[in-house]
Amino acid sequence: MEDDLFNIKLEPISLNTGLGTSTSSSGTSTKGSFFGGLDFGSVLSSGVSLYGSIAGAKAQKDLANKQLELQKLANEGTITQGQMALEMKKMELEALKLQDEPKNNTLLYAGLGVGGFLLLGGVIYLAVKK
Repeated sequence: MEDDLFNIKLEPISLNTGLGTSTSSSGTSTKGSFFGGLDFGSVLSSGVSLYGSIAGAKAQKDLANKQLELQKLANEGTITQGQMALEMKKMELEALKLQDEPKNNTLLYAGLGVGGFLLLGGVIYLAVKK
C-alpha cells in the first residue's frame, strides 16, 4: 500500500524557448514555430483599436484647437469693443472740458472785498496817524 502512495510516474515536459526549437526534459530537440503562441486575430484587433484611439485623439485635438481659435477671436472682439468704449468716454470727457460752464465767483468777490477793506483801513490808519 505504501508503494502505491509514492508511485509517481514522471513524463517529459516541453519547454518553449521562443527560438524556433523546443527542448524536452529528456534532452531531445524538436522543431517549433517562431510564432507558435501568437494569435494574429488579437494582434490585428489590438492594432485596429490603437489606430482608432489615435484617430479619435487627433480629431479631439483638432476640435479643441478650433474651439480655442473661436474663443480667441471672441476675446479679441471683446477687447476691440472695450477699446472703442474707452475712446468714446475719452471723447465725451474732452467735450465736457471744452464746454463753458458758469463758474461760481463768490469766493473771488469775497476775497476782493476783504482785500479792499484792508487797503482802505490801511489808508485811513496812515492818514489819521500823520
